[in-house]
Amino acid sequence: MNDIIEDNILKFESSVPPSTNHYNNWRAVPTGKFKLVKGKKERIYIPMAYPSDDYKKFKKEFHPYLKKIVEEYNWDIQPTIYTHYYLDIIMYFDRIDKDSNNYFKCPLDVGNTIIYQDDKTIIARTKRVYYTYNEELKPHFEYELYPVDYIGIWESEEEYNQFIEKCKVCKNYKEGKCKRLSEYLAYKITKDFDIKTRCCLGFKEIKVKK
Repeated sequence: MNDIIEDNILKFESSVPPSTNHYNNWRAVPTGKFKLVKGKKERIYIPMAYPSDDYKKFKKEFHPYLKKIVEEYNWDIQPTIYTHYYLDIIMYFDRIDKDSNNYFKCPLDVGNTIIYQDDKTIIARTKRVYYTYNEELKPHFEYELYPVDYIGIWESEEEYNQFIEKCKVCKNYKEGKCKRLSEYLAYKITKDFDIKTRCCLGFKEIKVKK
């Protein structure tokens, strides 16, 4: 496996993880409730998921590897608590009948609290798919983890800066402590934001005393 940090991009690899079809196993668990079936009382069971052997095997390999690269390259996961990150994946499969959309869950879960705080801030994307029939190129995944290029609900840093300049003459700005602004920075489109004009409806310009 190769890994590197370059321009705030963490690059790493893994073997092909289990798909969502092989992520969990299921078992029937008895409850304290009963139902009548043909006049007889029968206990009600509910399905419960538990990690499959395939998932546990992948985690056993991938988990310590991720810890190692975080320590080796001093990768800081603190920004991932509040900032969205892209996880671009290049997939090398051994067969053409595999669906790339079924392979996000497992590696994302294993990365929790190691290379990011929680995968709810991670936007996984398939960058490219290959089918390798070359013995010198084994099936595997290549990853790139890096911050998104937008800020909160704004499409770019330029749009954000323009918005902030207007914010500063609003009486609700309060040196950046405005509740609406904090919500926008947290990617929340609230009822106070006009999505068509991309303006804050809570704006109240500070009146300058003459």
